[in-house]
Amino acid sequence: MGSYSVEVLGRTGLRYIAEGDRAMFIDSEVMAGPKMEIAVNAGGVKRWDPPHEAEPMSDQTRQRILVNIQLAFETRGWVLSVVWPFGELQSDRTWQWSTSGAAGT
Repeated sequence: MGSYSVEVLGRTGLRYIAEGDRAMFIDSEVMAGPKMEIAVNAGGVKRWDPPHEAEPMSDQTRQRILVNIQLAFETRGWVLSVVWPFGELQSDRTWQWSTSGAAGT
């Protein structure tokens, strides 16, 4: 796993930077409640920003990015909620992945 960083951009977005020169904006929403929770639609993990926008984005890459964001949030005591179609965090802290809709459907 290479180096990466996650920046929360206000209430409605994240900036994910990986491998030094690849970055992407990911739509997100800060959730109301007692814990610091941010929701992300995994389908929003689409492509790198220029000049890398033509590189294919596989489900495996999406999974890696979302897991990296989850790990970064956990170090700060925050919670990442991922909305299908690509993944859902299970109660045993593992991820279930699906490209055909919500996991388990």
